[in-house]
Amino acid sequence: MPYAARVQGVRGGEPEPGLEAVSLTVRDSRGGTRLDDVSFSLPGRSLLAAVGPSGSGKSTLLGALSGMRPAQTGHVCFGGRDLYAEYRAMRHQVGYVLQEDVVHSQLTVRSALDYAADLRFDPGVARVERRRRVEEVIAELGLTGSAHRRVRTLSGGQRRRVNIGVELLTRPRLLFLDEPTSGLDPGMERQVMHLLRDLADGGRTVVLVTHSVLCLDVCDQVMFVAPGGRMAYVGPPAEALPYFGCADYAEVFSRLDEQRDVDWKGAFRASPAYQRRVEQPVGVAGGPPAAPVPVPRTQGRLHQLRTLVRRYLAVLGSDRLNLALLLLQAPVLGVIVAQAVAAGGFVQTSRDAYPAASQALLFLVVSATYLGAGNAVREIVKELPIYLRERATGLSIVSYLGSKVLVLAVVTAIQAALLVLVGAYRQGGPGQGAALPLRPELVIDLAAAGMVAMGAGLLISALVSRADKALTLLPLLLVPQLVLTVPGLKIEQKPVLNQLSFVASARWGYDALGSSVHLNQLLYENEANLDPLLPAQDALWEVDDIDHATPAQWRDIAAAAGTEPEARWRRERGDWAGDLAALAAIFLIELAGTAWALSRRDPGRRWLPGARL
Repeated sequence: MPYAARVQGVRGGEPEPGLEAVSLTVRDSRGGTRLDDVSFSLPGRSLLAAVGPSGSGKSTLLGALSGMRPAQTGHVCFGGRDLYAEYRAMRHQVGYVLQEDVVHSQLTVRSALDYAADLRFDPGVARVERRRRVEEVIAELGLTGSAHRRVRTLSGGQRRRVNIGVELLTRPRLLFLDEPTSGLDPGMERQVMHLLRDLADGGRTVVLVTHSVLCLDVCDQVMFVAPGGRMAYVGPPAEALPYFGCADYAEVFSRLDEQRDVDWKGAFRASPAYQRRVEQPVGVAGGPPAAPVPVPRTQGRLHQLRTLVRRYLAVLGSDRLNLALLLLQAPVLGVIVAQAVAAGGFVQTSRDAYPAASQALLFLVVSATYLGAGNAVREIVKELPIYLRERATGLSIVSYLGSKVLVLAVVTAIQAALLVLVGAYRQGGPGQGAALPLRPELVIDLAAAGMVAMGAGLLISALVSRADKALTLLPLLLVPQLVLTVPGLKIEQKPVLNQLSFVASARWGYDALGSSVHLNQLLYENEANLDPLLPAQDALWEVDDIDHATPAQWRDIAAAAGTEPEARWRRERGDWAGDLAALAAIFLIELAGTAWALSRRDPGRRWLPGARL
């Protein structure tokens, strides 16, 4: 359809939904302006490219237009409806293609789209209909021959098509793209731009931001954004160069970047083009206000959880080498512990049992803490673009976080079992723990400590913006765990450190392990073995069960041993269960913090004045 016809917003006598932005303004925490009072009107079935120098505010503009990150002031309308006010109801009409991939590269094209459709479609849509729509999108994007290939094996242009395909599943009327041609060679760039042209002609309003100017001729309108988020021009590409008095687009970029003191916004607003293309069309392009529609239904939390768990397992299983390395960490650490610590540590009649037992328990619980935290510390941040897009389309935080916890809990439990199997096989010990047979109880202790460390890893992963930051913070999580757990340091007698130890998962894991192996009795037997005359010298040493010794006996043992027996190491079901309950409480607090951190990233949250961008 000719551009002039689209400007009138008419196709077959029916008004086409248009996009309208009015006075969009965003300022950062330092008082700088990221978007400066941007207004324009874009008819339906149009393709608009926003271009400009790096750092000029193009991505901020795209976030404001799409509703992913609304402007601090101003509003956006589509088809006469306020996108900000009705974001939840309109979110399925809006597609947003991030610069980063929004699919897992380990999956095949078809399976990636299948999982996306399973999460995004209305619960009333049958599975066969979802599959049919996936095949339609694959065909529409020319990916039929690559549908069985893993996304990571595709060319750059094909990967861009897959990301666009995820958004096309629900047939959005508005499509936003952030740097869709970044990193592509000129041939692939032209293919992507012509694809967007076809999508616009097919009934969608398409807006993209880009640094490239090679294919602006396929756009209906182009917007030049000057530094500071100032709109320097909007209109047909053919009229842009005469307006700026430049020979080519590269010269326009240079002028906008170098002449930052020029009032580009004021100059454009004073031109006849602004009156004709911005002031008069605003309020018209959308047509009459549309009647409110109900918020579209989303899949239930349980359905989302099942889908996310299946996808997570598919991603893990697709890289068998990485999965093998993940599971091999535990036995390797176990071998080191087994070889480094003397044997017989859990045997009460063994000489020097207590030092061996305390060392083995410390190394095992720190290993479990490292594995649990390492499993989770990058799991959210590395797929943040995927999460944000799925959250914008109705993904439940509870379902998302639950899928991470369920899968990682299984991995952590397997690692704990391997640690016990390998790392404690030389330690012997009684057949019974505080409540269960000793070896299964030790697995539960280590798995619980590892899961709490996993929760801390998830919290860090939800708080940071890059995976390298998460890895940088990992030692700050692990080293204090070691310091706060070592019994000989008498942390409980040191202010501040004692309080910090109550939130250290390794400390509670060590206490649970101490209860399971009856660490107090090992301490008593160790001192009695070192000096056989002690029981004869003092009747207070004549105890059969240290857990039921008198306070005076405990003081004598502590004075002789230099290490006090601990009430939390008693081999009693209540004490053991109390240690696990403390771990469970810390874990729930970590999950609540992670959910809060994820909610702070929710699409549709308007920037507050002075907020950091």
